[in-house]
Amino acid sequence: MQGAKPDAGLAAITGDPKDQGQFRTPTLRNSEKTAPYFHDGRFRTLREVVDFYADRPTGKFGPAAFPGTVETRRTGNLKMTEAEREALVAFLKTLDDLPASLPAQPLEDARQNP
Repeated sequence: MQGAKPDAGLAAITGDPKDQGQFRTPTLRNSEKTAPYFHDGRFRTLREVVDFYADRPTGKFGPAAFPGTVETRRTGNLKMTEAEREALVAFLKTLDDLPASLPAQPLEDARQNP
């Protein structure tokens, strides 16, 4: 979000400059249902999030608001193929609770009645 004032994150609460740009990491459970993503809602889809982490050091998303909080030597620029990105998004979508409308079925019944 270029031009926007950077979110101070935890530093807004603690007043400690070392906490600039630090945020709580949420669970991946039900992540498909929790859009928009990131603390500021900048991404609307899981695919956008995957692309961000895969392409972060390329400059495609602009500079980090707090560069000291971004470890680029070991993360980012993952060189993921299109198929790998799609597979990762598909996997993230499986980390979902079962819909409440599905009846519970014992495992042995499921094997007999697929």
